[in-house]
Amino acid sequence: LNLYRPGIMLYGFYPSNEMKESSQTILKNVISLKTRIVQIKRVKKGEFIGYGEHFYTNEETLVGVLALGYADGLVRALGNRIQVAINNQLAPLIGKVCMDQCFVKLNNIEAKEGDEVILFGDKSAKANDASEIATLLNTIPYETISTLS
Repeated sequence: LNLYRPGIMLYGFYPSNEMKESSQTILKNVISLKTRIVQIKRVKKGEFIGYGEHFYTNEETLVGVLALGYADGLVRALGNRIQVAINNQLAPLIGKVCMDQCFVKLNNIEAKEGDEVILFGDKSAKANDASEIATLLNTIPYETISTLS
């Protein structure tokens, strides 16, 4: 008799990379983190975006403001480290993640206010999944998804 604790597997993630590599079971990711572009601003070359001057515009930059921040569970360390999916295109998350918002660089991206943004989830839309985010943060998918509010 084999017994399993389903836990994180209910969301479509393996409890560990070892289990993923040895498993004959294919899991499908069923969780995603999405938001919308609430504002688009054109920022001049030579400006800083966000807290602590962590992103510098070395060219005129089209910036999308997203209605999501660390109060919602988006880890601050992801600023300047991931790309998000917008209309099946990848856009970099720029600057520090703020409490209630974060920013994406929209140069060469077809996007408008109100468009959906996938921070992780649907691989068919080119988005990261929570396991990839966890690996980037040197943690586990449990932590990535349990911080969401």
